[in-house]
Amino acid sequence: MLSSTYVQVAMQLENDRLREDLSRLKRWAEDFCESGKYQQEALEKLLLLAYPLHSQCCLRRLEVHFLPEMQKQVPESSRLIADHEVLHQSSANLHAAVCLSLYQVLKEGGNASAVSKALVEQYCQTMFQLLEIEERLIFPLAQENIPRESWFSLARIFMREQTDEISRHVVIDLDDDHLEKYCPLSINGRDEKADSGLKYKLTDNSGLQGLELSSLHVGSGQLPPSNLTRIHGKPVVQQALLQNS
Repeated sequence: MLSSTYVQVAMQLENDRLREDLSRLKRWAEDFCESGKYQQEALEKLLLLAYPLHSQCCLRRLEVHFLPEMQKQVPESSRLIADHEVLHQSSANLHAAVCLSLYQVLKEGGNASAVSKALVEQYCQTMFQLLEIEERLIFPLAQENIPRESWFSLARIFMREQTDEISRHVVIDLDDDHLEKYCPLSINGRDEKADSGLKYKLTDNSGLQGLELSSLHVGSGQLPPSNLTRIHGKPVVQQALLQNS
């Protein structure tokens, strides 16, 4: 069935892209830690690579379209999808910890040993497990149970979104020296009346506009969260409140 093949190939390509980025993050973190010295440019690139990964995961067509359809059409998949969601939430928490760790080292100018290679590796391994569940368990179950009409409907959605491929994924020039040009955040507003700190409203990476790290509230010691909350299968970016230290 061509429609099911097309849908699974499209999802596999997104998984492969995510897996490559995770492998690169793991390798770069190892190289940075083994260098034994603080290199600001290398750390900036490491943070740029790490930060959009959770959004990239949430914006995959598997997350937005396929899993909700799977849950609707294949009731027996509910336990498997629940296990997938547990891993997804675990990876979100680890991702936030990784980004905060990298940002604190960048802000404070610590040495390379301050970056937790073990934390980065734990995050990457959790994500690899998530992809493994999708490819080894969810895909085969879907192939056997999702009706032809649903595959056809998914294929139509995927093809319609193909023209939006660039806006659906974070595109970062990792060789550029200007961090502020490619950070996958934009500041839409600032609450001047907030006594407790600065309030930023974040957009997803399809609204890429740029953000200088120096524009963050330096006293906060926090990186704005990149986790997305999914409502009816659609990712929604939450607001971040940066507190004074």
